[in-house]
Amino acid sequence: MKSLLSTVDNLLVHFAAGIMSFILNSIYGFVTVIGLLFIPFSFFEYSVSLAELDIIEIGSFIILVAVIWRFITRSYRLKVGLKESLKRFASSIASVYLILYSCCYMFVVTEITTQGSIGIEYLNHTSESIRFALVLMTIFAVYAATPLIDFLEHTEKPVDFDASKNPT
Repeated sequence: MKSLLSTVDNLLVHFAAGIMSFILNSIYGFVTVIGLLFIPFSFFEYSVSLAELDIIEIGSFIILVAVIWRFITRSYRLKVGLKESLKRFASSIASVYLILYSCCYMFVVTEITTQGSIGIEYLNHTSESIRFALVLMTIFAVYAATPLIDFLEHTEKPVDFDASKNPT
């Protein structure tokens, strides 16, 4: 009877772990997609025209696209699976977004507790710096999450100068 209960317990644990993994990966994917869609739309504050863009916004967007392209090509070249690449990409970006939004939440709560209320001026003043921090942290997260070549695998083999092993 013990082995039957142990088997049922193991099946339930695997089922629960699978559901939790699916929920976590879905949340990470949702946060990543929303965050990546937010970046280009946040550049246009008043209207959708290229005249509105600053050189910093254009440059940061080009760097972001280049880093994402680097991630994709390096994943393909190192033969990292699609599922593993997406999981790595989404978890790195979603983690950065959740950390940044948690910090923003703490700043807003601190402002409310010290001032008693929060004005629209505070949100307008900080939105530009939060957006820029979000883009920079996204670039850093994608750059850091890029798959790497195993460092020890591609080093040269040491030369053995022992003459007794290699008679000539």
